[in-house]
Amino acid sequence: MSWTEELYKVYEYNSDREFAPNEPVMLPVSHSTIDVHLEITVSEEGDFKGVSTVPKEDKTTIRPNTGKAKTGKTPPPFPLTESIKYIAGDFGKYRPESTDKKTFNDNSDFYKAYIELMKDWNNSDYGHKAVSAVLSYVSKGEVVSDLIKAGALEVDDSGLCRCR
Repeated sequence: MSWTEELYKVYEYNSDREFAPNEPVMLPVSHSTIDVHLEITVSEEGDFKGVSTVPKEDKTTIRPNTGKAKTGKTPPPFPLTESIKYIAGDFGKYRPESTDKKTFNDNSDFYKAYIELMKDWNNSDYGHKAVSAVLSYVSKGEVVSDLIKAGALEVDDSGLCRCR
């Protein structure tokens, strides 16, 4: 049996079965996983409704890929499930100045890339009211501020937080 036939057999075996909790699952084509710590809820109009902490056992989330490699100075964003440096227009306002290359003080390139991705999706034939709501919300540039007000992020005495 060729490797492609073997691969097809594995796919067929796993495509319709239920997976037990904590058992590795077969991801859909063009998907990957990310560990999610916070889940932000917005209204259809794009207003902040709340934030919840994702339980440790549920943090691994399957997300669609864009087909672009996550490489380079500003790796392309993923839609809907992305880190705070991509979705928060006010990210730099709450970050300490740093010369550490692994610390992102200026996220403007990340934020712009995310906004463009969401605009393109929203304006495409595949646009959806949920995409429009997320785009409307993140375009306000108040994600970190909202998370601080909701108690999901803490600030120190100087008004800075440790968001990553």
